[in-house]
Amino acid sequence: MSTQYPIQQINESALDDGLAQVEAIRTWSPRTIAKLENRIRTGEDFSLFRVNPVEFARETGIPEPEAVDLFLHSVQADLFRMDWHLLCPSCGDIVQSFDSLTKMSGQLHCQFCSVDMKASLDDYVEVGFTISPGIRGIAPHDPDSLEVEDYFFRYHFCETGQLPDGGPPFLDVLKSKCRFVDYLDGGEERSVEVDLEEGLLVIHDMRHTVGIYQPVELSGSATDATIQISEEGVHIEPSSLRPGPAHFILKNGFSDRSAIFLIQLPPGYENATLEFPPFLSGNNLLNSQTFRDLFRGETVGQKEALGIRDLTILFTDLKASTELYERIGDLEAFALVQHHFEYLSKAIKENQGAIVKTIGDAVMATFETPGDGVSAAYAMLDEIDTFNRAQGAEDIALKIGLHRGASIAVNLNDQLDYFGQTVNVAARVQDLAGPNEIYLTEDVYSDATVQELSKGHEVTEQDAHLKGVQKSFKVFCCR
Repeated sequence: MSTQYPIQQINESALDDGLAQVEAIRTWSPRTIAKLENRIRTGEDFSLFRVNPVEFARETGIPEPEAVDLFLHSVQADLFRMDWHLLCPSCGDIVQSFDSLTKMSGQLHCQFCSVDMKASLDDYVEVGFTISPGIRGIAPHDPDSLEVEDYFFRYHFCETGQLPDGGPPFLDVLKSKCRFVDYLDGGEERSVEVDLEEGLLVIHDMRHTVGIYQPVELSGSATDATIQISEEGVHIEPSSLRPGPAHFILKNGFSDRSAIFLIQLPPGYENATLEFPPFLSGNNLLNSQTFRDLFRGETVGQKEALGIRDLTILFTDLKASTELYERIGDLEAFALVQHHFEYLSKAIKENQGAIVKTIGDAVMATFETPGDGVSAAYAMLDEIDTFNRAQGAEDIALKIGLHRGASIAVNLNDQLDYFGQTVNVAARVQDLAGPNEIYLTEDVYSDATVQELSKGHEVTEQDAHLKGVQKSFKVFCCR
């Protein structure tokens, strides 16, 4: 059973001010602000720790993009703080937390699993929101105040990771295999009786991130041992253990408190890749226009590049913009171009995308899915058609290209940008397009949602050689 911590006093004036600030930002769905306030006032402590906006949306009936916007604006209003978490896919341990993307490393090392891997923004980077201490104090604000089971199983681990193929929650497995869990004061020694089984005995100090995987084998010679935990790691003597009732002397060699658990894993145990319910990933967030508007200072570290497994990139450009400036004059043409940016921005944001940058008269935008990107592209053509009709002239003719694939997020000119061949191909595909045409690579067009969206549109297929790209691409022109 998880501990129920008493609700601490709420700073009423700060809460009222913050909610009023968020409410004034935009028109929200009915009772959205009330639902957020109810969570802040009545939620148990861990329901306000690392809040998953996707789960909050499901529980409250709020549209998911709106829930993400709600928490982003709540950070600006000092109601919540935002953290980026590196999530171990093998055990669900929150390996590291960062209060800024700038501080995040592209490498993930889980001390508990002894796993090393690159941190993909799609899969292993979770963004969560925790209530600000100035609004309401919660026990996880002070980890040392937590009961030891909560410190291990709720503070350090993601609670929702499940074993693959419909297996049980991984934390339930850990709890069932836990033979000992408690704090030891600095320098403390404690006698512990446990039943050893054949397999692996995990001995870990979560406060100092040191641990060991100790085999327990039928050929082992001892069931009594001394376990020393210190800056040098975990040392067990004797190191040859056999199954049966065992007596351990645990020694905390640190000057401060350790948090120690002993978990018995069965023979043949291998780290599995856990399955997680949907959460707000780093890739999700970077494709939020609200995030880019509110957190312009959030960039990847100068020496870092964070991988993205799957990203849809869209480029636009204006057909014959130079002639437009010559024909109607600089001031009027500039005003038209700026106005067209507003229409494109609307289409991008309404389809869960984000503008990365404008390049002259062109736009680069990104989307988490190809369906969102193509939906935005069709909406752009509709918006520009409406704009031209209102102007009474066909002054703006849009060219659009999309490609999908792996990319890396980088810091370029002090803003978030993307680098890699996927970006290059998307830009070259846009070069193929004529006025009011959308060009898609096969990687985009093969998506089922994209094919459904393209019904009723004229689609032609061709092989294309792209400038600066060696292989040819099958592309699809949509009108």
